[in-house]
Amino acid sequence: MGVAWCLATALAKHQDETREYLAGTKLPADIRKLYARKARESRITREVNPF
Repeated sequence: MGVAWCLATALAKHQDETREYLAGTKLPADIRKLYARKARESRITREVNPF
């Protein structure tokens, strides 16, 4: 959960770099899903595509 929270926070501050990191990493599917959910729930990144 901490990794997903960190990535969602990074998306709010550095969108392009976070997407680039996610494209090149092999995170487990459950962490990627939790990250996307946290990004959608955040008022800052609600309108931003997480991937």
